[in-house]
Amino acid sequence: KGLNLEGIVRELQHLAQQPSPPIGNMPLTIIADLIVKRYHIDLRQRLPMLAELASGVEELHSSHPAFPKGIADCLKSFGLQLQQHMKREEEILFPLIHQAGEQESAEVEQ
Repeated sequence: KGLNLEGIVRELQHLAQQPSPPIGNMPLTIIADLIVKRYHIDLRQRLPMLAELASGVEELHSSHPAFPKGIADCLKSFGLQLQQHMKREEEILFPLIHQAGEQESAEVEQ
């Protein structure tokens, strides 16, 4: 249904080639912020699009015997699980990391 497979493959290859910033010596607070900005925001935008594309591909090609059945549902389920995981990080883990970082900074200043 008008899917540009070559464009999708190019976009995936482009994303795979983007370098990840070196995080070895970064403070955890910076890493937490980086995860949200670099990965969570992007995933929230792309996951619904990927699920929709998978549904379209499945609709077009599901009659082929080699086509993996249920791939769209699997991707949707994965997306929901990942959304829940990211929410827990942002609402529980990352605030704790920031709180610990603030306490550490306050201790260093004293």
